[in-house]
Amino acid sequence: MKKIFLFFSLLITVVFPQEIEKSLQFSPYKYYWISINGNISYALSDMGMIVLEENPGYDFRIVKIVDTYPLYPIHSLISGNKLLLECGDSIKYYDISVKTDPQRINSWKIPLAMKKIVKFGYYYILHDNVKYFLVSIDNDSLRVLLDIPNNGKTLAIDYPYLVMTYATSLEFYKISASLEFYLEQTVEETHVRNAVARDGLLAYMRPTYLSVPPAYYYELNVRWRNLTVPGFPIINQNTTANSGLQSVYDASKFHYATISEGSVLVYSYSGSFLRYYDKNYVIYLDTTNRYFALGGEFFVNGYRPRIFDNYYALSQKHRLIQHSGSKIYLVKNDEATNTFVKLDSLESTDTLSVRDSIIILRNKNSVKVYGINKNNFFFADSFTISNAVANYEYFGDLLVWYKNTSFEVHRRTANTYTFLFSKTTLPKANKSFIKDSSLIIVDPQKGVGIYDLRNNYLGQEKWIKTSTWPHHLATITGDILWHREGIWVRAYNISDPDIPPIVLDSIMFDGGYSLDDFIVTNSGVYMRGTDNSNHAALKSLLIKVSLAGDSLINDYICHLPINIGPYALTESYQKLVLAGAKDIYWIKDTSVVSGVDYTETGKAEEYSLEQNYPNPFNSETIIFYRIPSEDRVTIKLYDVLGSEVAELTGDTKPAGRHQVRLNSRNLTSGVYFYQIVSGKYTNTKKLLILK
Repeated sequence: MKKIFLFFSLLITVVFPQEIEKSLQFSPYKYYWISINGNISYALSDMGMIVLEENPGYDFRIVKIVDTYPLYPIHSLISGNKLLLECGDSIKYYDISVKTDPQRINSWKIPLAMKKIVKFGYYYILHDNVKYFLVSIDNDSLRVLLDIPNNGKTLAIDYPYLVMTYATSLEFYKISASLEFYLEQTVEETHVRNAVARDGLLAYMRPTYLSVPPAYYYELNVRWRNLTVPGFPIINQNTTANSGLQSVYDASKFHYATISEGSVLVYSYSGSFLRYYDKNYVIYLDTTNRYFALGGEFFVNGYRPRIFDNYYALSQKHRLIQHSGSKIYLVKNDEATNTFVKLDSLESTDTLSVRDSIIILRNKNSVKVYGINKNNFFFADSFTISNAVANYEYFGDLLVWYKNTSFEVHRRTANTYTFLFSKTTLPKANKSFIKDSSLIIVDPQKGVGIYDLRNNYLGQEKWIKTSTWPHHLATITGDILWHREGIWVRAYNISDPDIPPIVLDSIMFDGGYSLDDFIVTNSGVYMRGTDNSNHAALKSLLIKVSLAGDSLINDYICHLPINIGPYALTESYQKLVLAGAKDIYWIKDTSVVSGVDYTETGKAEEYSLEQNYPNPFNSETIIFYRIPSEDRVTIKLYDVLGSEVAELTGDTKPAGRHQVRLNSRNLTSGVYFYQIVSGKYTNTKKLLILK
């Protein structure tokens, strides 16, 4: 029997294909809980545990993200150097001797229904508000010591007491040295609704019925008792909102919260109402004068703090700008770990703007410009500019100033500006490009214009590509003008600046898409926007387009689960790093996107195996892969036991991106794995058939 078990274990370890790498995103849909350790907070979310460092002014900076996949952590507890996370059916133990770098030590299975963990002297109590277990936890084991009897009642827990509430009394149970609970005292009260306990305090709600003809209503009192003094004396009480549905949610010596049918209401200790939140939010009352509200967003004392650093995508692959307070970092996205590696830094409190690979810092009228040489910043330029100039484009010795009804072009020598020309033809200009000896101006209302910069023809208008559609979009890459009007995107040849644009091809995007602007990087041309097709909450989308000869191609359409607003991006291989509004950034695996069915030829940058699309699927799916040079490629399909089901390809292929189709005609519903072997490269991903 032992031999059989050993063989099966070996089969799983060596042969059983691994699951697809989890795509990471860094803007949680939802927060579940938070634990505080000095200036370090551990925020639990549906993307795992976010380690935050708090700076003055409720400014939280991400230090680390701990992936707890596949289970979300929903509750946590700090005990000395232990950080305990409840994740579904398990407790995960992390060592936080280094507060900013939790190290996972162990994990134990627990009853699935358990939702919270509470420190109780040397022990812990696991519970779901109905069943309670006393457990011990050390580095090596989690042991259930006692199933705590409570008649299905909710218990208020604060060592060494468990407080059970009844309609007319509070029963205080104390734990003995032999780990037994005994009734120490009963306190008679009137209309006790429920109680909570923490940090030596017990708080409970007492609804009092008041008769005011012709109606009756409640007066709700919240009362505090001191659990550290014999007799548990009353130390405070307040009258709160009149609602027969309210119960006390939590309390500390600074705040208390009540919950009604649809809301959680937060009050100061003195009884002043502060704010209410949807009942789906979790309220955490800190031991200091702060309270946290965690749900779809993250609030501290009623304010939404800045949690995420600002990220700016650069035209260089892998590189981004990370902006946090006065620190400006040049970082690289590490493909293997989906983490950012710091390469260089600047320190400045100036206003930051980023264009391509140019960093512009402005403080009132002082401007400094930095460039990026792969792994380092370098100082490129500095000058002063009039405070009256709000918007401008920087092109070294050429500046374009945008006015309300015109734009002006100035040439700069040191800090002396020579006015060259101005135009009102395109008065709402908001974007500029330099091409050869021409200035290209984009007006979102009227169109695109090109103006001569040569001395003999200075300011001469060469052509204007007018728009028949309001709020059109345009950008320039090399000799191509990309132009969006309504649902049409067109590519124009502008290689000869003296000749009006020549249309090469066009493509239509319908189906409820709202396209906001172009984004150009060294990875290609993209359009960002939102998907309004299902009349639900707006969700961001990204469309990548390219030219194959004179043909305009939709490479892929990438949907994001939420609306992250305006963003820039960088793409390398099949990873998109999107920098968005509200200090959000996102890492997206583009192997799971919709797009066209084609085989890309030419030199591939590396070996890769993409996620099949669609997935799950019913009848047929497509698997894409890349190889950097001509080589034999074998792709096989396995079932969940590791048995080979089919060989999808076993031929020699040229360098490039290829595809193979899988038909499920002879397969049953379920999970399968497909594995590529080419040269020394091997990779495995999971697919799902639903019939």
